[in-house]
Amino acid sequence: MRPSEAFEDATARSFAAAAFGFLIGGCLHAVGAFNQGVLVLCTVQAFLFGSLALSLGYYHKRWALGGIGAASAVLLPYGVNLLWVRFSTISLMYPVAALTPVSGFALGMAHNRIAGPQPEDDAEEQIIRAMMEKWESNVTWKDRVTWLCITASIVIVLVLLLR
Repeated sequence: MRPSEAFEDATARSFAAAAFGFLIGGCLHAVGAFNQGVLVLCTVQAFLFGSLALSLGYYHKRWALGGIGAASAVLLPYGVNLLWVRFSTISLMYPVAALTPVSGFALGMAHNRIAGPQPEDDAEEQIIRAMMEKWESNVTWKDRVTWLCITASIVIVLVLLLR
């Protein structure tokens, strides 16, 4: 299996683990183990990224690295949120939302670094570049104005929330 296919397969399997994490987190919240509902999302993150790290460790036949990655993926959401609660008064939604893309990006980069360059990547890269060039030539001024308005509205909402 190619590395990109392995990552997609590991991601698909990890979503099943995330659903189980949602069940466990919801049960813990229902019995009162968590006093905030956002910690249920931490459990989902822990199961998702822990399972992804273990799957990638299995694919690369590097169990120790997969185990270390899974342990850090499980402990990181809770550690970050406990520190956030201790030192900040802002909502817990911010670290949860920031940790998801950061963790996914870190695991993806580690997978790509271990897998190394593949001969199929050059052909895929040329196809992607051709598609991007075609898309860039089709962007109109209306599209640019629309994206500018969306970006401005997101910035305004963030400024209002952080006041």
